[in-house]
Amino acid sequence: MGERALQSLSRVVSNHLDAYFAAHEGMLPSQGLYDRVVREVEIPLILKTLKAAHGIQAKAAKILGMHRNTLRIKMQDLDLTFKKQKL
Repeated sequence: MGERALQSLSRVVSNHLDAYFAAHEGMLPSQGLYDRVVREVEIPLILKTLKAAHGIQAKAAKILGMHRNTLRIKMQDLDLTFKKQKL
């Protein structure tokens, strides 16, 4: 799955951005595009990873390649909550 899945995500994001820029009909979008796009990717990435890790933040953080405290800060910044799931 690895590289093929990443290429697929890249293609989906590229297609979305093409449509986004086209919708502006030659005008430039407002400032902050980078942060908006990163936020749109981060939210489902964190939530799906937490779900896969049954809500265990330490496990989700390890999967994501970050420290648990970094994950907690990101969750606070993005206003995300996720309850532990019973195994």
